[in-house]
Amino acid sequence: MEVDKPLKTYEELVNIISERHGLVIENKGYAIKILKSIPYYDLINGYKDHLMENDLYRNTVTFEYLVLYSMFDKSFQNILFKYSVYVESRFKNIIAYVISENFGVIESEYLDPQKYKCPSNTAKRNKKRLLFKDLQSACRGENVEYPTLHYVNNKNHVPPWILFRNISFSSIIDLYSFLPERLQNIVAEEFTSLHISCDNKKDFLFNAITIVRIFRNRIAHNLKFITSTTKKYSLKNKDLRVSLLGTLLTKEDNKLNRGRNDRFAMIISLVILLDSDILALQMGRDIEDLKNNYINNARKDNLVDNYFININAPIDIPIRIYNFYASL
Repeated sequence: MEVDKPLKTYEELVNIISERHGLVIENKGYAIKILKSIPYYDLINGYKDHLMENDLYRNTVTFEYLVLYSMFDKSFQNILFKYSVYVESRFKNIIAYVISENFGVIESEYLDPQKYKCPSNTAKRNKKRLLFKDLQSACRGENVEYPTLHYVNNKNHVPPWILFRNISFSSIIDLYSFLPERLQNIVAEEFTSLHISCDNKKDFLFNAITIVRIFRNRIAHNLKFITSTTKKYSLKNKDLRVSLLGTLLTKEDNKLNRGRNDRFAMIISLVILLDSDILALQMGRDIEDLKNNYINNARKDNLVDNYFININAPIDIPIRIYNFYASL
């Protein structure tokens, strides 16, 4: 069978970039070395929406620029990933505390499905059943490691704050969705200092935490980040967006629908969900340091400005983070 995508040598790939896509490559040896480190798909297909027109590179793009652009993108994603880990840890910690306080710390108590919502939707009921089956399996030491496994083997129970360390981010979000309304309110109030109603906080929390999870997973698995969105999960709540005007959002952002379900929405979500000026301001400094490093070392072609324009995110994120925490 003749395959659609036969294996290409590195030399052939370099020729394709040069001849088919019109990119000037002065040093083919350097280009081959790069392609052995950065997959062709990541480097070429990953940024074609930003740097190509009609499948040809714009005249301002060089191979060196393409590599630097990719490196800046990955470095920027790594900053967001780093702070998404803090958000996940905080979310699990708060859920564990609320569940322990209200349902107890013994598995048979806090993993009793009767204490949680019973969805009317069949698909959601099945989802709940499978979730609790997995959680109960984990409490028996199945498919878990330290620290849960240590507690299974050495203690007489596994409290929520230990179990949740070995449970996926997605599963904990699902568990939150099945909490009784009263406990969801407590979690939402605990999680954010936003000056909006409790119902709006709950709406924000579920959407924001899901946006962070989806983008975090794309980053972790090296999937396309720069043009992806979270589709049905969105920061579209009117009261939320009004409360953020003048700090994280501008009227122009609202006009452009920016920061709803895009990369900027992940950043907004991280800033608010961290609920810590120390961590959020450090995230801002990390972004500023990255920008300055590339501005100093790749001044020509306005790489940094172009990147933020291309991902439809404001370049003044660090200032916005500072303004947000100054307003609380």
